[in-house]
Amino acid sequence: MCLIMCEQGQQIMKIYYVDKDQLYPSFGKAFWNTKIIWVRNDLSDRVKRFVLEHEKQHLKDGKMSFWWWGEIRANMCGMWKEPRGFITTVFLSLSPYRLLYYCKRIVKGE
Repeated sequence: MCLIMCEQGQQIMKIYYVDKDQLYPSFGKAFWNTKIIWVRNDLSDRVKRFVLEHEKQHLKDGKMSFWWWGEIRANMCGMWKEPRGFITTVFLSLSPYRLLYYCKRIVKGE
């Protein structure tokens, strides 16, 4: 596990690159109340960069009423900063386990 401190404006965040089994089926996770980001360490560098930008946007947004709007915003931000990582992530997300993951999130509303 690697820890990197990053300053974004006035916001200090901790970024951890973690093993797949800690996040599966997710690629990353933002803990907005503690300003911690987890990114899977088994992903390609370009996907890691996209996921990091995606999760940083979640930290900027904080807890949103409509989770899907937060996902749209985070994806747009990541896509703008790392377009090739976004495209690669889209293809990785077409796998059956990821599609099932999205279906469960939609049903639960989270």
